[in-house]
Amino acid sequence: MGRPTWRYWQPASEPVWPGWRSYDEASAIVDALDHVYDIACRHRAKALVVNLSIGAYAGAHDGRSTVERKITELARRGADGSGLPCTVVVSAGNAGLEEGHYCGYAEPGRPFSFEWRMSREDTTQNKLEIWYRSAEPLEITVAPAGSPQQLRITPGATHPIIWCGTRVGIADHVPQVRPPLSRARLLLHPPYVPDHLWDRETGELLLNIRCTAVEDTAFVHAWLERDDGLENRSTLYPSDASCSLSCLATAERAVVVGAYVLDGPSIHPFPPSSLGPHPWTGEHTAPLLCAPGHRIWGVRSKSLGFSEIRGTSAATALTSGVIALLYQRLSGGGASPMVSPTELLIEHCSQGKWSPRFGFGAVDIRQLIGEVAA
Repeated sequence: MGRPTWRYWQPASEPVWPGWRSYDEASAIVDALDHVYDIACRHRAKALVVNLSIGAYAGAHDGRSTVERKITELARRGADGSGLPCTVVVSAGNAGLEEGHYCGYAEPGRPFSFEWRMSREDTTQNKLEIWYRSAEPLEITVAPAGSPQQLRITPGATHPIIWCGTRVGIADHVPQVRPPLSRARLLLHPPYVPDHLWDRETGELLLNIRCTAVEDTAFVHAWLERDDGLENRSTLYPSDASCSLSCLATAERAVVVGAYVLDGPSIHPFPPSSLGPHPWTGEHTAPLLCAPGHRIWGVRSKSLGFSEIRGTSAATALTSGVIALLYQRLSGGGASPMVSPTELLIEHCSQGKWSPRFGFGAVDIRQLIGEVAA
């Protein structure tokens, strides 16, 4: 049985638990981006392409996280001529089928509610984040199906979630954590949940999450964090595949890549590929395009061999390579490129209309490499 990260947290001595982790705020990723950029500048590179694939989904998805702002900063340096031309390619994510996102409106007298479902076989802690846009804090409650026990997630210190005398998880609720957005987070560990709360027929735990607006209508998004392994994966019901992008995919100027399946001359959707658009603005910039993401051969990590991979990470790597080749061609005369490789990619793959799964169209990797080589 896995041990939850909050197992030894003592609320009396530490009212705010310091262990909350968010990939879109990770200082290590920011430092890595700065480090790669500095190395490229020291080597007097003509341009830089960064392939960034972080398979995480919880977060604000507003483009203003620490990592997203760094991505935007690096891209802008090259665009305005103040630094090295730089393109950051970000994977859209593989959450299109995971039932890990749901959105709607909480209105006074009409709460926004959904179920959070998890399996009794799940031995890992599960994380849910609820983000909402409202001037006033929502009333957020969590209750096991068929149980009178109801926990209110009030704004303030970290809440221990205690059922039948057992701490099964923790939660917090921070209004205006990133104005105008507020956030509530829940971490639950299924092995700690008392037996009588599990459904005897399905072996599932069904939690009713209810968000009630006090005065004004609030727009609400709920995202589950990635949890590998089917037996460890919790789900939301109902769920919505739209806006299921990775937590870094709303960075301004990022080239966000989805995946497709190539079957001879035909292109088919890669079902797990995450869908846009931007959740709060509805902007049609993520995904920007899509590339092959099924049965792709790549170098196996920490080895000298190769393995067959699939997903938007593979599509992102292929797109990063093509962009690097385009930079090389554009700067062939020795000068810094004046045309953006992104513009050439959009021109190459444009289908005339943006779609939440394919973006502006599919990149033909073989054709582009042929054109660059020629």
